[in-house]
Amino acid sequence: MTPLSDDELSYTTGQAFITVDASSYVDGANRYEFTKINLGLDIEIQSNIDELRLAEFDRTGDPDLADETQAADIIIKNFALGRVDDYDTSNPKIIPFLIKDPYIELAYKDDGAGGRQIAGFRLGFGQAKGDLSGDFQSLTGNMEGLITGSSSIAYDLNCSGPFSSTDCFSLWIAGDTQIEAVARLLDRDTGQAQLNGTYVKRASWLGIPQGESFSAPGGGIIGSLVPTLSRVDNCKSLGLDACFPVSIYQSFYVGDPSTDNFEAGSAKGIFMSLQSQAVPWQNYAGTGRIATDKGAFMNFSSYTDSNGQRRYPFVVDLYSALTGTTRVPTCIGQTKGC
Repeated sequence: MTPLSDDELSYTTGQAFITVDASSYVDGANRYEFTKINLGLDIEIQSNIDELRLAEFDRTGDPDLADETQAADIIIKNFALGRVDDYDTSNPKIIPFLIKDPYIELAYKDDGAGGRQIAGFRLGFGQAKGDLSGDFQSLTGNMEGLITGSSSIAYDLNCSGPFSSTDCFSLWIAGDTQIEAVARLLDRDTGQAQLNGTYVKRASWLGIPQGESFSAPGGGIIGSLVPTLSRVDNCKSLGLDACFPVSIYQSFYVGDPSTDNFEAGSAKGIFMSLQSQAVPWQNYAGTGRIATDKGAFMNFSSYTDSNGQRRYPFVVDLYSALTGTTRVPTCIGQTKGC
């Protein structure tokens, strides 16, 4: 290596590959310190993991436990990022999962005696876009997806005629009105997205929470009636199931699949974390803090973009939401298990 002179350096610009940020946060009597390691990387990855299992410990008696049969907070078998097009031909094409500005962050909590202990760890992405697949069994955290489509789809799936039920008559009147709703991880027994005032742990179901409803962004007289007519009760909306086992969804697309523009189509704020106790992580896709409890946590929550529009990491058409999604191939020669 040859050293540069001052004159040569004056014409050179650059940025560190790795930067480190330190911050602190006080929540009542609790003081936290954070060390964030920023990796200035653009990553393209296509990967397969036999099983992703995080936070396997006894949660017996937890009031926010959604499925007591699950052994760990997160269990995803045949987990994959990216996909393989034309997987069973002589010319397969790898479509990678795209990541920009990944980071690693450690959380410390003051012990009140002049020391501190590690309270949490998280791996996050500044932006991400692509296919995420798996045999989803147990999920914990914030997962928000937008369900959108024509009300006629619900009518076709559920009704033999407009007068077969009150719900079918309502759907018939609605016609092709575009409707949408937000799906979250749920406790199957109650249909709630929260138990004991916090997010559900080890969820094996997702859907539209109890008491919430569809909306009609297009407005109009019929659209104004949609929220009232479609209010979810006991996991039913307009006569349709509103809660579903996570296992029927084999693949999700993170971000917007309709555009190849990464900046416009990527999702923000995604991270996965582990905590030995409660940790209030900073929300890098918005403002405020994301409260997490002991165990594992996945964050795929909605956020507001630079134009003030609400964005969701997953957007699922109404038909797929009601019937499930098939897995995109993630191996050369076979759909999964490579």
